[in-house]
Amino acid sequence: MLSRKLSGHDFSRDADQDKVIELARSFNPTRLFYFAGGGPFGAFSEKNWRDHEWALKVNFLFPAKLIHVFAKDPQNLKQLIVTGSAIAEAKPDENASSYSTAKHALKALFENLQKEKLILDLRLFSPAYMNTDLLPQKSWPRELEKVLDPTEVAKMFCSWALDPEGSRHKILK
Repeated sequence: MLSRKLSGHDFSRDADQDKVIELARSFNPTRLFYFAGGGPFGAFSEKNWRDHEWALKVNFLFPAKLIHVFAKDPQNLKQLIVTGSAIAEAKPDENASSYSTAKHALKALFENLQKEKLILDLRLFSPAYMNTDLLPQKSWPRELEKVLDPTEVAKMFCSWALDPEGSRHKILK
């Protein structure tokens, strides 16, 4: 497992992205799951551009780069799953503009790639917001008590990912 927090890699930096790809290649996995994500919470104009850029890179550009690299030369990789968002990819998400934009873009890329004949089992996992410390306390999902239990989401993810007949896009609301 390679974690951006545990490994110290910043998935928004090209040099770190290349290191992560190199590490993945050296490990030669059969499955690769990309769970990284996030973004600034609040009014778009009140946040720094670097925060929006980080969100776009981590939520869209790096997963797109992984898909490109492994679709071009999968080696032993049979399955690549990237994480979308049932909420943010489906409609505008107040106070999460760059995150939502990136998830819209990721879903669009995924849908376009479904029209291509990839050797890779490419899937998009799109849960609703989960009850983790990454979700801001004042966010609307928390205020409306519309958050998923991460343990239950993990169980559903594992069952779905291991099912060879599983749908290519899993949405959890």
